[in-house]
Amino acid sequence: MDDIERFAHKLRIAGKLQDEAQVALTKAEIESSRVTAQVKVQAEITHGCKTNAAQERFTDEHSACRDARLLVGVCKGQVLAAKAELDASKMVFDTWRTQMATQRFEKTKIYNTD
Repeated sequence: MDDIERFAHKLRIAGKLQDEAQVALTKAEIESSRVTAQVKVQAEITHGCKTNAAQERFTDEHSACRDARLLVGVCKGQVLAAKAELDASKMVFDTWRTQMATQRFEKTKIYNTD
């Protein structure tokens, strides 16, 4: 039973990491949208960029937008890493479960017991 609890604990931790990473990604995307909107307004008011294309170019060159987009990319990487950790935990559990089933089968086969 200790093995089952250990695997369950690992799965809970991996799920929690994935949840935290997803929350961080959502916050980073919201922040990126907010910064981009502010920089577009700034581009229009202070630099006379009237078209969307000109405003997009201005945001591409602005360091705050670049940093916000970079943070979104980092958070996406964290989400993928958390998903990989969860999948790895599931694979380890499935391997253990298969080994236990094999041992039970062999025990039944050798000793002819239930």
